[in-house]
Amino acid sequence: MDQAANLREKMRAEETNRVLGHAGDGNVTSSMASKCPKAIAISSGKGGVGKTNVVGNLAVACQRMGKKVLIFDADLGLANIDIIFGIHPTHTIEEVIKGEK
Repeated sequence: MDQAANLREKMRAEETNRVLGHAGDGNVTSSMASKCPKAIAISSGKGGVGKTNVVGNLAVACQRMGKKVLIFDADLGLANIDIIFGIHPTHTIEEVIKGEK
């Protein structure tokens, strides 16, 4: 048994509940739970530790589970999630904050 065994078991249970259409405690259905927004923050005080790769892979995994995903790369100077996904944004968050877009 490794460190992630409990996490894998929880993910299997969640997937089973999602497929069956009910939550484990019987109080909230999977369809109700899927409508609740959730946020996951990935951060580190040091650059180059793999945050972008973790975020990208986590986003893909969530999307494959049928979740809608929004990534907000708050690194205003060196954001590079666009590079991971091979996209070319036309606007920046700086433009939005300044009211330009």
